[in-house]
Parts: sequence; C-alpha cells; structure tokens
Amino acid sequence: MDHKEALHHFAHLYAHQPEQLSKQVRIEVALRQAITQQWPTGLRLPSHRALASTAGVARQTLAQAIKTLLDEQLLKTAHGQGTWTHKPVAVTAGVPARIQLSKRAQRVLDGPGASTIQSGAFVPGIPDIAQFPMRKWRQLYASVTVPQNALLLSYSTGGYGPLKRAIRDFLARWRNIHCDTEQIIITDGTHNGIELCAMALADVGDSVAIESPCYWGARNVFSAAGLTIDMLPWRPDEGHQLPNAISASTLVYLTGSHHYPLSVPTNPEHKRRLCDALSPAYVIEDDYEFNRDDHANLLFDPRSEHHLLVGSFSKMMFPGLRLGYLVALPQVRSVSLPSSAISLCVEFEPGVNDVQIAQALLKEHLIVRPLSPVCDKQDQRVGLVMGVGMLSGETLVREAQRLRRCLETLLR
Repeated sequence: MDHKEALHHFAHLYAHQPEQLSKQVRIEVALRQAITQQWPTGLRLPSHRALASTAGVARQTLAQAIKTLLDEQLLKTAHGQGTWTHKPVAVTAGVPARIQLSKRAQRVLDGPGASTIQSGAFVPGIPDIAQFPMRKWRQLYASVTVPQNALLLSYSTGGYGPLKRAIRDFLARWRNIHCDTEQIIITDGTHNGIELCAMALADVGDSVAIESPCYWGARNVFSAAGLTIDMLPWRPDEGHQLPNAISASTLVYLTGSHHYPLSVPTNPEHKRRLCDALSPAYVIEDDYEFNRDDHANLLFDPRSEHHLLVGSFSKMMFPGLRLGYLVALPQVRSVSLPSSAISLCVEFEPGVNDVQIAQALLKEHLIVRPLSPVCDKQDQRVGLVMGVGMLSGETLVREAQRLRRCLETLLR
C-alpha cells in the first residue's frame, strides 16, 4: 500500500466521524480504524504535513492525535525514520493465539455478539457521546469529589451509600418500585449485575431460559458462567412458544418493560405464564429502557424472594462510567415500631439463622435475642429482638449504625 492509497483511506474514515467531536478525536478514531482494520503492520505513515492537510487541521492537532496512538502502541516511531503502524500480536477471535482459553470463553468469542468494533454507524446500544455535557459533568464531579469526602476512597458494602439512596429514590419515583437501600448493589454496568446473579444463584450446567430474539450481552454472560441456555421464541401478539416437553429452569432472564432487541413493550401476562410453566428458582428482569408510565410491564416485586432487577445509568449519564445497579433479594422482612421506646423486632426472611447472627453480634458487644427460639416449631419466623431503653441521643445513633454495619456483613 502506498502513501496515496493510505491518505485516501484516512480521508474517507475522517470524513465519516461525527462533526460534533473535536478534530483531534476525529483524527484519533480515523487512524485507529485504519490501523486495526485496513492498513498492514509496518506501513510507514504519510508525512504529518500530508495527513494534517488531508484533514484540514493544524499540525499540532495532528501531533496530539499521533501521540495518543503512540501511547496505545498502535504506532511506532524512531528519530529520523518516521512513524509506522504497529498492530498487536496476531489474534484469533480477539485473543492472543498463545493463550489456551476455556471452552466457555471460546464459545462466547465465537458468537455474533463478540466484536472488537464497538463504534461506527448503526452499532446498536452506543449513545451519542458527542452530545454529552462534559463541562456540566466536570462541575458535578468536582462538587462531589471534594477533599473532605473520604468515603469515596473506601471499600463499601454494596456501593457508595448516598448513591444507593439516590437509586432507591429514583426507582420509587420513576419505576414505582419501593425497596430498601440494603437491597441495592452498585455494579459495573448491567453485565456485572447479571454475572453476579449467574454466579451466586446457579451452578455450572444449570439452565437459564431467555427469550428469542435475545439480548446477546446477557446470553454471553450466562454462557461464560457455564449455564445451559434454553431459548424460547417470543412474539408480542402471541407470547412465548413453549415446547411440548418442558423442564423447570433455575433462572429465567427477561428484558424489562421494553423488549430488547425488538424495541416493543413487553407483556406482563406473557411473562407470568412463562414463569408459571417453568417454575424458575429466580427471575431476573433487565430494565434496559423504559418510560415513566410502563412500570406495570415488570414482574419484579421488591418483596419477593425470587425476583431480581438489574439496570444501568451508563447510557443516560456517562457511558465510560459503566454504572449499574442490582436490586437483590431482601433479607430483612420488616422492622416493628418501637414499643414504648424500649424494644423492637427485626424480622428476617425465612432461612436466615438468627441464632448464629445473635452469637456473632455478641462478639461485637451487641446484645440481642434471636426470635426463633421463642416461636413454635411450626412457626418459621426468624429475627432479632432488641431493646433500646438504655440508649439515647448520639449513643443510640452510633450504636444503631454499628449494628447496621454488622448485620449487613452477616446477612451478606
């Protein structure tokens, strides 16, 4: 390939970048696509003057873009020898050939949803980052990450507390879902939430039922977790097509109020009939896109022991942030109102060992009584009975917070 042909490729790719992007970013993207998709390794680049002239930019702008690609090791340079392309080690399905992948990983990479190309015209699921209000984002970021806010630097249970509370309020206002902050887990995007469900609620070889057509990202996650995938055709006017011989599933994965990728409203009655037929241990709904009034399309019930909801703010807030949430199974069923301000009862979901929890709290000098020993054998309620008559003011607040932290750890 000669310089004339290389300049032609670059000019074509540069012209097709969104005009809202800065010239430097447009050059970076165009060169990156040319190097990875069209130009051979070792191709000496046309002169900086020729590239800058082709793009109609200053040479300093081009130099900044070239520096970015040098840092990414897509370009190499040597004094007096120019600049040439440098592709990564030869790959197969996106992974260096010398690495022996697991069968699960190779199955994911061989699927149609795995691609190294994640930008360009008509790529699904990619927001218009050129419209992102970067200046306002920086102002908001600076207002939150003040030097005094050390909580942002620490480990936390399920995520940053103020963010969990904001998501709780968001779900209540926009999705009519009323849950506790303890049920909310901050995740690295929706995929991470689905992965947590797959790893925690199913074993290798267990089955997960998903709709056909399906969201390929979720299918990849389940496949990587070693689950057996049963795909059930769904049509908006007919519902799910179930085989004559159908077995129970460990998990059922459903998109939320709008089907993805069909982009049509889902039908809660279809979902209900499917779950009745499969009797899954857990139902996961992916609340990918929605409007304010379609929450009735969800099956999710925050009080249920069998329903989970995953969602993401990545598209509406900041794509690179990969911010998602998982509304997990609740453990605390109810908290009674204080009786004459001296005692209250925290009731847990069935299956929690309240005796062990009380013994663990005792080691932290938190004295409570388990509920189950004072119940009939046929009465399966579990929980903790605690008194607050000896605590008041700041001491009560401090100890209540310490109790909450211990309970979060023990229930998790």
